[in-house]
Amino acid sequence: MTLQALLETMEHDGRRDLADVLARDEHRAREILREAHQAAERDRLGILTRAESTARDQALRVRSTGAAASRAHVREVVDAELERVRTAAGKELQELVGTGHGTAATLDLLDEAMALLPSATSCTVDPAHLDAVRRHRPCLVVETGPVGVGVVLRDAQGRAVHNTAEGRLDAAWPLLRPVLRDAVCEPHPEVDPEADAKADAEVVPEVDPR
Repeated sequence: MTLQALLETMEHDGRRDLADVLARDEHRAREILREAHQAAERDRLGILTRAESTARDQALRVRSTGAAASRAHVREVVDAELERVRTAAGKELQELVGTGHGTAATLDLLDEAMALLPSATSCTVDPAHLDAVRRHRPCLVVETGPVGVGVVLRDAQGRAVHNTAEGRLDAAWPLLRPVLRDAVCEPHPEVDPEADAKADAEVVPEVDPR
């Protein structure tokens, strides 16, 4: 092979090798671009997914906060109304003093107290019920005081039974209030007969062992 032919062969082989290198580089460049596009798409989808999840979480928080605020407002309104009911009930009890119903209730409460303290020798009643109590229990020393409907009964040993309508309401209200509150705030509260019976048993006249 002549020198010229050798040079031409080397030039041809060099061009072919260069073409192969350029082709491989072009293929690699396309692969790099494709991978970059895929990575960018994954990142874009990831960002969209995270943004959607964040927006959904925020919406749930807003909805939950709004519902909680609404429930809190309802409870505040119900609590205020229950306080009004409690005040009105106390006022109605006071208005019974001196009436036929108030006198009858006082005598019933007196008999109930006597069953708890049969050794009683004296009692305190509202002035409006003085005569009726003396006629009903002539053996008792009857004093007067601002007890409303009901009686405070005592024996010689200093023991006492406070059995007044206002006192009974005070004792029952802590048990009655949550029941009324739940009945308003929860449309269908569960009723536990045993709990109701226990609550009824706990509302008894106040006995002072002194």
